[in-house]
Amino acid sequence: MSEHAELDLPLSARYATTVRAVAASMAATISMSIDDIDDLRLGVNEAISVLTDIDDDAASPGRLTVRFEVEHDRIRVTAGRRGVDGQPPVELDVLAERILAAVVDEYSVDDTGAFLLVKQVPADGDS
Repeated sequence: MSEHAELDLPLSARYATTVRAVAASMAATISMSIDDIDDLRLGVNEAISVLTDIDDDAASPGRLTVRFEVEHDRIRVTAGRRGVDGQPPVELDVLAERILAAVVDEYSVDDTGAFLLVKQVPADGDS
């Protein structure tokens, strides 16, 4: 089974709830535990928080793009922003790195500032 969903939203932290809800819904389709779904939601929230930390006086508010890819044992979330010329690059502080390391199995931020988060369904017996 492989499914995907994409969101294209205004670049604003007020849409984090929508992104978290979609993440939880997609994760539930692969029987992810409640604790793992909560961890994924925390990771997604952290990524959105970092991406939406921009100058409020920007001429163009930009867009937030999020893609969810669900496979039989994992969910991959890519999130980025566009239309934010002149904004500082995306940088993770120590707290953001610790949060992401604790709640998702893999994470990265590429040169364009796009996030990749991966959360696996634990094998039977793993916790």
